[in-house]
Amino acid sequence: MKNIESKVKVDGFSATFKYLKIAGIRYKGILRQKDTYFNTLTGYLKHRKINGKENQLICYERDYSDVRNISYYKIIKVPGINFCKELCDTLKKTYHTKAVILKTRRLWIYKNTRIHLDKVKDLGLFVELETVEGKNNKRSSQKEHDNLRKLLHLDRYENIQCSYLDLVVNRMKGAHYL
Repeated sequence: MKNIESKVKVDGFSATFKYLKIAGIRYKGILRQKDTYFNTLTGYLKHRKINGKENQLICYERDYSDVRNISYYKIIKVPGINFCKELCDTLKKTYHTKAVILKTRRLWIYKNTRIHLDKVKDLGLFVELETVEGKNNKRSSQKEHDNLRKLLHLDRYENIQCSYLDLVVNRMKGAHYL
């Protein structure tokens, strides 16, 4: 799968809430996510636990050549608590944990775009757009993404061209990218 992504750091969500409400965009709920990232040679690999019960294994790579980051990803739903625990234990032993990211995500859906209002532990508040790009609708996906950036006034913020993992790792190294 392929996403067009944008992420900005914000001081608060009140303006974004207002724009979402005015546009009538569908609110889907709150997701409490724990992302455990593993060391990899290329790309990213993480185990995501959602609301303490759903488990996913997600691998992805990013192309940072534009304001709209392009992400190529695969999501595998991991069934069963015992299997998931064994899988995660194996990944931790094999690849070692790079970092754990905790976030509370408020999710809205507009057409092919997921709109995330994220509160990330130790990093702050972010608005993130993820527009799924289909094989035959690249231009319309880009247009939808750009229109949402304008609707939510995201262009007034600096675009974050990296993942939450990169922000946490840079912070642990003492670099300041926010």
